[in-house]
Amino acid sequence: MEVAMMIENGYMGLKNGILDQSAILLSRTAHLTFINCKDTSHHLVRLPAGRRVPACRILLAFSGLRKSIIATGYNTRVDECRAAAATMLRMLGRPAETPLLGNVTLEEYDSLKERLEVELDPVLLRRSRHFFEESRRVHEGREAWAAGDLSRFGALMSSSGMSSIVNYECGCDPLIQLREILLNSPRGGVLGARFSGAGFRGCCVALVLADEAFNVAEHVKREYSKIQPELSREAPVLILDTGDGARVL
Repeated sequence: MEVAMMIENGYMGLKNGILDQSAILLSRTAHLTFINCKDTSHHLVRLPAGRRVPACRILLAFSGLRKSIIATGYNTRVDECRAAAATMLRMLGRPAETPLLGNVTLEEYDSLKERLEVELDPVLLRRSRHFFEESRRVHEGREAWAAGDLSRFGALMSSSGMSSIVNYECGCDPLIQLREILLNSPRGGVLGARFSGAGFRGCCVALVLADEAFNVAEHVKREYSKIQPELSREAPVLILDTGDGARVL
C-alpha cells in the first residue's frame, strides 16, 4: 500500500491517500472493510448471524468518462482540506505543522462549529463539513452494517453522495446524472448510491436488492443512454458480489 501511494503521490502527482489500495488488498468476501486512513489500521465487519437481512448485491454503473483526475479539482480539494485543518488547529491552540483534518477529532470539530461558521472561508467550511460529517457517516454505517440494517446503510451511502456534490463540490454531470437515475429506480430496488471515488470519472456504486438488480441495471442503461448517448456506448452496468482482495494465484 505504501509503495502504491508513493508512486501515485511522487510519480503521478496525485495527492491521494491509502483508501483505494487498502480496499483492493484488505477486503474479504461478505465483510465490510472499515479503514482508519490516519493510522492505516483496519477491521472487518460481518452482517449479523441469525437475523433476517435482505439479500443484496453491488451494482456498478460506469459513466464512460476516462480522463485523468490529476487535471481535475482532485488535488485542489486536498489543498483546501489542509488549509481548513491549519485554521482549525490554530483555533485549538495546537501546532499546524501537519495540517490534516484527521488531526482534529469529531468532538473538537463540534466544539468549533459556531466559530467556523463565522471565521472560516465558506469554501473551506464546506470542505471541512464534508470531511467530518463523512467520518460520522462511516461510523454510523459500520454500526448499521453490523446490525443488519441495510436500509440505514443505503441511506448513509446516498447522504454521502449528496455531500460530495454540495459540500465537497466534486463530481461531474454524467456521474451526478447516473446517481439520480439510480436513486429514481422503480420498485425501490436501490437502497443507496454514491460516486465511487471523487466522481470526476469512473462509476457510481449502488447497494441494490438482489431480486431487483437486473431491473435496476436495465433502468440505468435505458435512462443513461437518453441523457448521454455518446458516453453510454462505453458505459457498462455490472451486477457484482463481494470478494476477497487482490492476491497471488
